[in-house]
Amino acid sequence: GLMLRAWAERDARVREALDANGLWERQRELPMPRRLRRVFLLEPDDGAPHAIADGLARWHELGMIALIRHRLAFEEPGAVAALHRALDAAEGQWEWGTLDAMIVEPGTGFAFRALSDPGLAQRLCTFPVPILTRRTRSVTLLDGLAFRSFDTAPELAALLIEILHRELREA
Repeated sequence: GLMLRAWAERDARVREALDANGLWERQRELPMPRRLRRVFLLEPDDGAPHAIADGLARWHELGMIALIRHRLAFEEPGAVAALHRALDAAEGQWEWGTLDAMIVEPGTGFAFRALSDPGLAQRLCTFPVPILTRRTRSVTLLDGLAFRSFDTAPELAALLIEILHRELREA
């Protein structure tokens, strides 16, 4: 109880600061992706199956999307630095002109405090393409600042399918 309350209070202060600087809503102000050709996936390095990662891998195998997978341990020491390195790689793809979305699949775990790091949150707010994520059990700053945040993998998958369908209709 006490630890969770302290985390929530800290997150509220970070959110207020991001909001005061006009950053908190930035992701949600981005347009919906018009296509889904190149996707950057942040996924847990836990060896377990994850519905979103598995579905994206199938689409990649079928040639529907290009998938860049970046695995990391979200709850291990050094997770914040690993997440910054992953963002560097994703930004490199965007600068190359070929990134449509970043998807964060945190996997299972308890706190995911790295996803509430103030510096990381600021960077995520200003990330140039939509961030889509599956919410964790313990609320993180990422859950609130992302372009879209979903309770389940099927909900996230439904949006991805909707983007693909729209792209086909407009082709």
